Amino acid sequence: IERGDLVAVAMLAILKAGKVCVPLHPVNREARALEHVINDLAPSLILSDKGGAALAESMIEKVAVVNVETADFNGKPDSDPGMASKPEELAFILYTSGSTGEPKGVMHSHRNILSRIVLYQRNFGFGLDDRAIMMASVDHVSGIMGIFRPLVTSGCVVVYDLRAQGFEALEQNLEEQQVTVLTTVNSVFRSFIAGLSPETRFPHVRLLILTSEAMTVSDVESYRRHFSDECLLLNTFGSTELPTYRQFVLRKDTLLPGGKVPVGHAVTGVDVSIVDDDGHPLPAGQPGEIITHSLYLALGYWNRPEENEARFFKDENGIPSCRTGDIGCLDEDGILDFQGRKDWQVKILGNRVELGEIEQVLAYHPGVQAVALKAFGNSTVSPRLCAYVVTNESGASIPALKAHVREHLPDYMVPSYFVYLEALPLTGSGKVNRRALPDPPVAFHKEVSDSESVFASELEQQISGICQEVLQLDSLEPDASFFDFGIDSLKVMRMVNRLNKQFSINMSVATPLSYSSVTQLADCVKKIKVEC
Repeated sequence: IERGDLVAVAMLAILKAGKVCVPLHPVNREARALEHVINDLAPSLILSDKGGAALAESMIEKVAVVNVETADFNGKPDSDPGMASKPEELAFILYTSGSTGEPKGVMHSHRNILSRIVLYQRNFGFGLDDRAIMMASVDHVSGIMGIFRPLVTSGCVVVYDLRAQGFEALEQNLEEQQVTVLTTVNSVFRSFIAGLSPETRFPHVRLLILTSEAMTVSDVESYRRHFSDECLLLNTFGSTELPTYRQFVLRKDTLLPGGKVPVGHAVTGVDVSIVDDDGHPLPAGQPGEIITHSLYLALGYWNRPEENEARFFKDENGIPSCRTGDIGCLDEDGILDFQGRKDWQVKILGNRVELGEIEQVLAYHPGVQAVALKAFGNSTVSPRLCAYVVTNESGASIPALKAHVREHLPDYMVPSYFVYLEALPLTGSGKVNRRALPDPPVAFHKEVSDSESVFASELEQQISGICQEVLQLDSLEPDASFFDFGIDSLKVMRMVNRLNKQFSINMSVATPLSYSSVTQLADCVKKIKVEC
């Protein structure tokens, strides 16, 4: 069902009947993924609208499909049937997008959903005067919360079809409907803000909630520019298995030490621990896998006993816990720093690299509106990193972005390629669709000049010749980083071996990691020869 008002009514009807609701948005999912979900569920009834009825009927036989737009409800009871369900019983099955595999259904009880609603009500005073705009698809947690958070707390849901109406009408809608709570995914927020005039203000919005992706300094600046002094900015972090387990509240005068926006503090009813690969707890400041502990955790995955056993367990206190697959660390004050997914890890020259950490650093550049990273390569060579960048009005050149990364991270973590995009591809839930990011062109951004390289000395020229041969290049600028040309551990060893023989020195194989250009290696060789 596409229409938001019909979706809300249909979900309320299912829950009032004591049944389990599985919201699906046909536009957000490929037919193959929809068919997988329906076969996985074996539902007893499908509610649909005109647009989805034929699709549903074509996918499954012997199951009733009710078109909520054309169904005849004359003679049916019109009184409130009350609630037939108990808090611990299953209420929703929410299917993941399947962007990294088959979609899987995450099971939530009534208690789980209500606990998150109560959390917002207590912390931010949701109530009768609130008008919350609903833009997210309801087959994701944010969409469910977008409907039930205002309804349960006596507020009003303002339905807005972003796909059909676009960003231009959204600006007018926020003002005309006097929306007080705006919740959206960071990527959508950035695209919306990019089309506003600098003078645009939203005086009625008292709470801006950005979710699903890492918040950037640019996001905070947009909030400060376009929203009132009374409006709060809420950075939230959660998962399909446990919606909202960290929050960070910003005001107009909130300082951001180090130019980072923290994921935030603990929320009521949830604990977080950080563990290593063997499940041992890690101290503050040490990154590892994030484990969530809560009585309000998802009940597990539908029809996936092996994954349930691998991901869900009870801790030493008997509290339901989940291995999230997210990487992060806790500081001394208990603030969580999210650093990406375990499956975003790659190894470069034997070093474990978190793509999310590089994304965070790039996102802090004032000219970057949005960024995503992807690794390319095969089992025989070290991966090469490509950064996909959406810039804001300030802009950011490739040399400036590389210099920015080098200020904060080692050279081997500087992307080899940079691709500028108008916008990052998104999934139906508004998250970055990494599988849809284009491959960089084969000869893209080689940074090799057609003109003759100018070397400061004969030593630099000799070193350049060795490096060109090892890296299989026709030419090499004196200050170009070896990491831009796919250097790996084998090439490092070959390079060091050639240098040691050529100059009769004893250079460590780790040296090119720190001295990663011809100029830097020349300085290093001079230093070693002096020490000898």
